[in-house]
Amino acid sequence: METCFKLGNEDGTYSLVYGIFYVGELGTHAIKWRFKKDSEGVEWEKKLNSAIVYDRDYSYTYFGFKTLERSYLLKINKEVVERPQQMLMRVAIGIHGENIQAAIETYNLMSERYMTHASPTLFNSGTCRPQMSSCFLLTMSEDSILGIYDTLKQCALISKSAGGIGLNVHKIRATGSVIAGTNGTSNGLIPMLRVYNNTARYVDQGGNKRPGAFAIYLEPWHADVFEFVALRKNTGPEEERARDLFLALWVPDLFMKRVEKDQDWSLMCPCECPGLDDCWGEEFEALYAKYEAEGRVRKVVKARKLWEHIVSNQIETGLPYITYKDAANRKSNQQNLGTIKCSNLCTEIMEYSAPDEVAVCNLASIALNRFVTAEKKFDYAKLAEVTKVITRNLNKIIDVNYYPVEEARNSNMRHRPIGLVLQHVWIDNLEVTGENTSRVDVRCVWLNRLVVSENLSSGGRSPNKTRSEVFLSLISYTRMVFNLIRKLGFQSQFPS
Repeated sequence: METCFKLGNEDGTYSLVYGIFYVGELGTHAIKWRFKKDSEGVEWEKKLNSAIVYDRDYSYTYFGFKTLERSYLLKINKEVVERPQQMLMRVAIGIHGENIQAAIETYNLMSERYMTHASPTLFNSGTCRPQMSSCFLLTMSEDSILGIYDTLKQCALISKSAGGIGLNVHKIRATGSVIAGTNGTSNGLIPMLRVYNNTARYVDQGGNKRPGAFAIYLEPWHADVFEFVALRKNTGPEEERARDLFLALWVPDLFMKRVEKDQDWSLMCPCECPGLDDCWGEEFEALYAKYEAEGRVRKVVKARKLWEHIVSNQIETGLPYITYKDAANRKSNQQNLGTIKCSNLCTEIMEYSAPDEVAVCNLASIALNRFVTAEKKFDYAKLAEVTKVITRNLNKIIDVNYYPVEEARNSNMRHRPIGLVLQHVWIDNLEVTGENTSRVDVRCVWLNRLVVSENLSSGGRSPNKTRSEVFLSLISYTRMVFNLIRKLGFQSQFPS
């Protein structure tokens, strides 16, 4: 076994052999499924136990198995009591409850590696607090001690339940601003963010399953932006650093225009220049210019000086992320709700958040390489089937989820957002419709997902209560695309 471990990095076969050994050892410790002792429970126990294919456990590499063992498999008194196949069945039952047929269908698709659900779903599904959503987007409830610490409490509760955090702090007053309640002045963003940094260190995700992870978003007109960008630097005073936070800038187009033209850029305090974070596009540019004309600025710098500071810190630390406020709002089908103020921890979703709404992302993933047949053809019919199953699953997760804060329930039930990740979009030596190509037509996923969502809404499931005209026009456009696709002869690939 020691030889397999050493050679595993050079040849995956050795890692697979080592994984087989460890899975075999685990099989002697895993608990057996037990159900309530009535006729229905006995029947469930028989069906579910017979559906589990334990031989699939032996396809995990050593690294894959140890990852499951460290964070995903259930433990009792720190001892693993669950095999990988039991974990997958637990997840399926946690999503579907008494719908045994749907649970077995989901189990098989995950077990055969066509799809998987997000890490929090694998951690928590089927437990007493099944928090199955991945990321949460928060806005500071208000610029006050109560608001700051209420939001900190929300972040801690979400991190405890294995959620990642995206938080915007645009509204927090800058260094030196007046505090009316005490007739003093504010210490600004940096000391506050150090408190959030230490909370992320202390409240890890799910009880030492993953480190706590907070992404902090700030617009570049904020007077503390230079200090904010430098928070992760490897040198400098420790009281000015917060090296466990993920930093992100929420950049309006106006800033990039001024960088391009080498113009001045005005830094402001949100307490003295309110509303800049609540608007975007032309409305933002007009309000920003108005404050400049009125002289409500803390400092004027060259836009390129700030940009060079940002790039320098990116080279040294990899951060901050650059995300574009106007593009996010312009392309969002939630723009009717209000201004979107940040993304999530991983910057892959843009959702509306407010003091009474903590936006949530509900995620799953499809492995496209699993749909390639022995003849090097891509099985679009199977992809359509799996897409429909995942879409129904994610909608079910929204309904049965445990929400660590009520504001997250408010948002998830109102808007019902789901996200589907595609792995292996580019596949070598793939042949589709007689042509050699490596590309997978992901429209199949998009269209089938949209159709299932619409069917769920019209079939009795609680609909998205805030669908905008943008979304409704998207539905109309999709129907037109369906008709075009059928005319082109792709009936087997796309929904009817």
